[in-house]
Amino acid sequence: MEDMVANSLGWKIVSDRLVQMFKSCANFKDIELIPLPDKAVQLDGRLGEYRVLGIKRHIECVNYDHSDILWTSSGEHILSFRECVLNSDSIPIDTDIFLIEEYPVFPVISAELAIKMAEIRPTGFTFEKIRAV
Repeated sequence: MEDMVANSLGWKIVSDRLVQMFKSCANFKDIELIPLPDKAVQLDGRLGEYRVLGIKRHIECVNYDHSDILWTSSGEHILSFRECVLNSDSIPIDTDIFLIEEYPVFPVISAELAIKMAEIRPTGFTFEKIRAV
């Protein structure tokens, strides 16, 4: 099975290999690694070692001047990014994983954590580089 399991619920379901990576995060206290419901494990026993990744730290950090943003028709909310650029001064140095407050759709991880993760060659997702200025 993949290290990140696709699902229709939008959950970030991660393997034990990734769980161990996340346990090394500088801000481990800001994440939760929740066991899957018993019913899911009964349907597929391999899911017993998997966890749902919950990220509690949200950081307001979008650099609006340098980002290329697609807005909702009302212009009030970010619909998506063509290019996401973050304000590096807004991100505490002891932060390896967080969600962007203005667009909390996908986890953002530090370069250091990305390098560690890349070494184990995880499957089921891709990395996308995000610039910070």
